[in-house]
Amino acid sequence: MQHQKMIKTAKVLGKVFRILQRLTVLCAALAMILLIVFTIVNAVNPDFIAGADLDILHIGALTFAFSGGVMPNAILIYIWTMAVGAIAYIAVLYYMLGVFRRILKPMADGNPFAPFVSAEIRRLAFSGLAIGVISNLMTFMETKAAVRIFDLSSLLQSNQVQNVNVNFHFDATFVILFFVLLLVSYIFRYGEELQKLSDETL
Repeated sequence: MQHQKMIKTAKVLGKVFRILQRLTVLCAALAMILLIVFTIVNAVNPDFIAGADLDILHIGALTFAFSGGVMPNAILIYIWTMAVGAIAYIAVLYYMLGVFRRILKPMADGNPFAPFVSAEIRRLAFSGLAIGVISNLMTFMETKAAVRIFDLSSLLQSNQVQNVNVNFHFDATFVILFFVLLLVSYIFRYGEELQKLSDETL
């Protein structure tokens, strides 16, 4: 009974991760199209974006309240800069979903200790580590890029900034997740060896 539940659950999760992979690509493509459209619209008619509420700006761990608004061109340059880091993040996420699907495939076939599963879990562990590093690095790059693009060093010396709030939070849970997944990969490797010995005995 438990074996059948595992097979059924693995099949359902496999389909879910396949859908998530497609949604990841679709959302990334839509975001890029919208960014390109706003860039073109801003180049043709700068007043289109300038009419939006741009008095509040969130930059990584910082929140700025401007007295006179922010230049639309600066915001577009800033968003394009962050899009580069987002591409790397999405690529790793897409890869991770593929790894999940490869892990679930033998489980859906009733063989959870297939010879390659432990290696896939190790790949998942390192992918999760990469996601955590990219996420924290993007926060750092976001703030650094903003300082240059919005010329914050000079703004802070003027009366254009009403207040600045720092909300930095370093998330290190990805490191714990990495070691947990690494441990799980060793457990599965041991299971693979036991399965191999059992098959050879039979």
